[in-house]
Amino acid sequence: MTRSSTPARKHKPSLLNVVITSGLTIAVLGWLFHMQGRSYWTAYLGFYGFDHADFPLSTPDLQWLTLIGWTDISIRWVRDSWKIYVELLIEPGLKVFVSLLVLLWIFKSIRHFWPKIRPWIEQQLARAPRPYSSVSPWLMRRAKEILAVSAGVLASVSALPALLWVAAFCLLLAVTTTLLPFDSAGKLAAQRNCSRDLASLNVVRLSDPYDGITSAHRLLCSENHCALISGDRVFVVPRSSIQATELVPAGKRTASDESAAAVEGFCHLFGQTDAKAEPKPLKQDKDV
Repeated sequence: MTRSSTPARKHKPSLLNVVITSGLTIAVLGWLFHMQGRSYWTAYLGFYGFDHADFPLSTPDLQWLTLIGWTDISIRWVRDSWKIYVELLIEPGLKVFVSLLVLLWIFKSIRHFWPKIRPWIEQQLARAPRPYSSVSPWLMRRAKEILAVSAGVLASVSALPALLWVAAFCLLLAVTTTLLPFDSAGKLAAQRNCSRDLASLNVVRLSDPYDGITSAHRLLCSENHCALISGDRVFVVPRSSIQATELVPAGKRTASDESAAAVEGFCHLFGQTDAKAEPKPLKQDKDV
């Protein structure tokens, strides 16, 4: 009599499971991209001291900032890869290696000396008096049960803080690896922007003068507000008060290699240190 063997069918995920898994993955990645772009933009505005509510961005713009942040972070990681390799891999690796050598030496020492001192320890234990020999076996069993229950309760109580600590550590690790790099990238981008010459910013004309100021350099704008610089003054006005924008020629927007060191920048207007030179008071623009 022969048995007919049928090949086992491979389990294929249903279409519903694939759709649910894909939807959750896209939702989580979309939320993560949104938060990374928001962290980048918030840090960029925070460098200048602006309120995030005055300069909101749409979701596509935040996702675009996320791509810019990933580019800046990747460039920095490639540039600082050796430093990261030394600080995060070589130094901790050497410490772990030395610790393992010490533990191995301790283990070898115990294995070497234990056969020699074990007979002496057993002999001393055999000679030691036993005060519990007169205690009834029933009481000893109850004492062991109480100790076992107490040990279980103590282990449970001790495990709860440990689980909370592990959860907090995982959350901190997730925030550190996903959001903090974009916070740093946003601050560096703002610092690079204010390290330029003030004359490289476009000039706008105001239909409603602000404290006698009719024109100023435009730092950034949103749908509702614009941040402007006039001399040593920084202020935010409604975008509807912008009457016209005078564009700076492309050749004046970036400084040449010879004059890059002479650019003063305007970081000191926001209480920040310029990356290229010590902050100096800016001269009043004649066109402003």
